[in-house]
Parts: sequence; structure tokens; C-alpha cells
Amino acid sequence: MHKRVVITGIGGICGLGTNVPAIWGEMRAGRSAIGPIVNSELHDLKIRVGCEIRALPDHGIDRKQVVSMDRFSLLATIAAREAAQQAGLNPHAANTYRMGAIVGVGVCGWEAIEESYRAILLEGKNRTGIFTVPKVMPGAAAGHVSMNLGLRGPVFGITSACSSSNHAIASAVDQIRLGRADVMLAGGTDAPLVWGILKGWEALRVLAPDTCRPFSADRQGLVLGEGAGMVVLETYEHAMARGATILAEIAGAGLSGDASDIVAPTIEGPEAAMRFCLVDARLNPEDIDYVNAHGTGTKANDQIETAAIKRVFGDHASRLSISSTKSMHAHCLGASGALELIACVMAIREGIVPPTANFRETDADCDLDITPETWRASARCARRSATASPSAAPMRCWRSRRSDRNRIIQIRRDASCHAPRTREKSRPGVSMTDLSAFPIATRWPARHPDRIQLYSFPTPNGVKVSIALEELGLPYEAHAVNIGKKESWTPEFLSLNPNGKIPAMIDPNGPGGKPIGLFESGAILLYLSDKTGKLVPADPARRYETIQWVFFQMASIGPIFGQVGFFHKFAGREIADKRPLARYRDESRRLIGVLETRLKGRSWIMDDDYTIADISMLGWVRNLIGFYEARELVGFDDFRNVAAWLERGLARPAVQRGLSIPARG
Repeated sequence: MHKRVVITGIGGICGLGTNVPAIWGEMRAGRSAIGPIVNSELHDLKIRVGCEIRALPDHGIDRKQVVSMDRFSLLATIAAREAAQQAGLNPHAANTYRMGAIVGVGVCGWEAIEESYRAILLEGKNRTGIFTVPKVMPGAAAGHVSMNLGLRGPVFGITSACSSSNHAIASAVDQIRLGRADVMLAGGTDAPLVWGILKGWEALRVLAPDTCRPFSADRQGLVLGEGAGMVVLETYEHAMARGATILAEIAGAGLSGDASDIVAPTIEGPEAAMRFCLVDARLNPEDIDYVNAHGTGTKANDQIETAAIKRVFGDHASRLSISSTKSMHAHCLGASGALELIACVMAIREGIVPPTANFRETDADCDLDITPETWRASARCARRSATASPSAAPMRCWRSRRSDRNRIIQIRRDASCHAPRTREKSRPGVSMTDLSAFPIATRWPARHPDRIQLYSFPTPNGVKVSIALEELGLPYEAHAVNIGKKESWTPEFLSLNPNGKIPAMIDPNGPGGKPIGLFESGAILLYLSDKTGKLVPADPARRYETIQWVFFQMASIGPIFGQVGFFHKFAGREIADKRPLARYRDESRRLIGVLETRLKGRSWIMDDDYTIADISMLGWVRNLIGFYEARELVGFDDFRNVAAWLERGLARPAVQRGLSIPARG
């Protein structure tokens, strides 16, 4: 059985933007960044268009490291830092040998090569720059990523033309599956918009003079671009243990070689890669929603790619959403696959298929649904999957024009996201899920009706659910219900939660693909754990033991701690008779003592398993000694095991986020 490998951070930079939010915003809007090249000396080049990064961001990388970098290494490091930051990685001495980096590159450090040629051949100098060799090395990008982030595990570069980043990602998955690392940063980078590289590609006669039009009958070739994409990969268990948000899961990878021609593609090669990937992912062709195609815009590639998809998917091919984001970020060679993986992750998380831009005319040999939306019409939406068959999005960067290799990586959403088995598309702003049966949705309208709707306030019971959602990485939309204004007693809220207490929740993709409304935080925790199969032990006996501790919180911890707050801080403090406060104080100490005994020699309530039992109590214990100001009253510092457990819990990134969701008005 494979170890599960998940994505917890993504970072990118290309002509579309200098970070993932900017890149994705342009992708989903269908805006192409291809245009005249302005930052490079083109001299006698006939082809003068590309997709360049007009200005680098303020990246914060030390100048001493930057002077030894070629542009391709700098781009990779910028992207890696963004991915690591999103993932909440904090490498330290105890784990750096279990963290590594693999970075793919197509053409390596040609900026430094051209500078050297210019210095020697044109300027008459007798030596090159001192950093020429370390700048040029194909493995330099991986080295710089590891040095910048302090990664001491497996670190190496991969170069296999435009297969490079997919090979890097697949290799990183293998490092994790083989037990050589717990965390890997992987992706690709290239900066080919220099005269020598462009001159070579011009000689191949595959460059378009205007723009990239994948699958369009009037396409004239590919366009080169620069950029980098990086992802943080880790075992599912490692991600859950440190409280990371899981963005997607790598379901499988497939690799193949044509063994035929160095530039002419075949149908059999990419077909084999896709089939291998489906086997590795244990998925059927009909489980796939979306294919991010290689889609270079050359006549041969697009036709062969279409034929290969038809062979693998059969009748289901006509139901696939397919698009080529190279129509917007161009062909970034070694970075392309990684940028396209970012597109797939975001497509899965938001349910939006980025379109194929610049499409003008249907090609009879490319007759699949290639999402031919212009930026004016924006992107389309695709959502599907059944409980037993999670939504999957293959990210394909098929075959290089200069390499006899094929590769495909398949990613999927969190494995338990429920959705109808019917596949739907819609334009942005058009609801795909009807929540009109829930009156609460009229008072707090859903901007993203396909996501879980949380109606809450950051009370101890409210944050139990937001923490769980953050821990599980489930897409959701939070609505603030202001209890100070008694909004939880409005008819709309009471229609879903007749108890008038925080929180309430709607899952539009509940059991059987039907919406379900829930209230009571403990019940919601149990539902979410059953839905995902996470945050509860797999063993049935330990599962019931976990539920028992959730009930302990609901029946004892919550009510008693709440009474301490009332009599110690709120209206009850004005009551002259202090016997009720003393009674609840003593009972609170007894309950904390129960936890103290349970946590002796344990990291979490269920030994080494962080579960919904911990989530149910973290907010309450935090509130008792913080918001209720009862630390001294209950003698909390006497309970060292509980204090250490609380510190561990509050250090989890998902807990930190969940404690303030939704934001107080």
C-alpha cells in the first residue's frame, strides 16, 4: 500500500503574476500574458514574442545568495519560499534531514552562459565571471532552494526538457513513498528568454509569431515563457500531525518513453503514461473530471494529444473538461508542468476549470471539449465525484519536443469530499448548488454554494468546527453570526439550529450527494470525521473511545467551564453568594484533573493520534484560562500535562487559523 502523499503548499511565478493568487486570478479569467519581449536583447530574431516576468517581486532573498544565482535558480527559490510559507514549514535541526528538494529544469543557466560569451567574444575579456559554473549547473536551482530553506534531505536536479518538473514531482513522491523523506519541495523552473535559446527554437520552426492558440485550427506554434512552480509534498500522516492544511493529494504518477524519435511525438507514449498513472492512482477513466493538457499549440502535438486522450478515456473523453494554460503563461519548458499542477490544485479547490485562451477556430482533429472561453466569458466550472470515487484532476505535460519522454501526474481533492456523480459546468457567478431550501442561506447568502457553509462565531463551540475544517482542508465558507446582536435567535438561524446556539452548518455535498444541515458542534465534528475518515482512529474500539471523550467535553467540560465564566467574569460575578462560583471552580479542577491523568505520558488524548477529542476541548481550556481569566482561580499551573497539551495544540497552524474564524464583527 502506497504512503499517501499530499500537497500542503504551492508557489509560483511567471508572466501571469509573481505569486499563486495573482497567477490563478489571471488563469481563471482567461487572460493571456503573452506579448512582445522587452527585457532581453533580441538582435536579429524574427520571433519577438514571449511571456516574460516584467519585474521581479521584493523576494527578501539575501544578496550574498543572489549573486551566485542564475535567473532560473532565483525564480525557483522565490516560488519555493511562497510554497513553504503557505505550508507553514519551519525546518529545524531535528527534521531537516527528512526534508529535501527536487527541481526540474529544461535549459539551465543560459543567462550566465550568454554573459560569459559576451564578455569573452565581444568585450575581449580573458575570463568569465567567478560564479559562472555554479550559476549554469542544472542542479543549481535545487541546491539554492535547499540552502535558502535549510533542507538537508534528498536534494538534486532533474533535466528532461519540458518533462522536467513532472519528473521532479514524481521523483519527490517516490522519495516519500520509499521512506527517504517526510517532506519534499518539488517543481520546475526555466528562464529561456535569452537570445541563444530563442535562436535555437526559432531554427526548429515551431514558434508562433503572435500568440499561442492550443487546439485552434489556426494555431501557428508554441510561445516560450519563463517562470517557476513549486509544491510542498509530505506524507498525509506528517501533514496531519503538524496541523497543515491539505490542498490536494497526489493520487498517482505515470511515466513512459516513446523510444522512437527525438522530436516527433507518438500516440502510444502519452497513452501509456496516462494508463500507468490511472493504475498507480487506482482510478478508472470515468473518475477523471479535468485534464490540463500539454497543449503547446503546434499542429502535431495537439492532434496527437487529442487522439491519445480518446484512446485512454474512450466514450468518457467527450465528457472531460480539457484546457491548456500555456495559452496564457506560454511554454515555460522545465517550469510548465509545475505551473500546470498549480492550475490543477486551484481548479480542484475552487471547482473552476481555467479556459484555453486565444481559441478562434475548431479543428476537426481536436474535437474534445477544450474549454474554449475567452477572457471576456471567463472560466467554466466543473465539479464531480462520488463518495467512493474522489474527484481527480490529472495534470499532464506530455511529451517534450526535445525529449523522448512522457509523463503524467494525477492529483485529487481530499479523498472524502462528497459530490454528485453528475458533472456540471457553469459560468462564474452562476450557482451550481441550490441552497434555497435553507432559510438561513437567505440571511447569510453563499458566495460559494458548492462549499460547506459554516454559520458561527469564535466561541469555544464555534471554533471546534472551524478548527476541524481547517485541519481537514475542506473548502468552506464562514458566515459570522453575531451573538451580541442575538442573530442566533433570528428565525433564519433557528430554522437550522432550533437550539439557538453556535454553530450551524450546511454541507451541500452530503451523503448521497444531497445537501444536509447540521447543528450542535459535537455532532458536526462526528459528521466531518465520518465524512473524511480523518481525525478519528481507524480501529473501531479506539474510535468509540474518541467519541466518548467528545461527549465528555459536551456533557462536562463545556457546561462547567461556561458556568465558571459566568460567575467569575460576567454577570454572575455581581452575585454576593460565592458558593456557586466555588462549586464550579472545584468541579473545573476535578475535570482538569481527569484530563491531567489521561494525558500523562501522552501527546494527545488518544495517545499519538490527534483527534476530534482534542479539537473539542482545546477552545474550552484556552477560554477558561484566557477569556474567562480563571487561570489563577482554578490553579491551572498545577496541571502540567494539560498545559503542555494545550501548548502543543495551540501551536498547530490549523488551530491558530480556526480560533479566529469567522472574524468577530
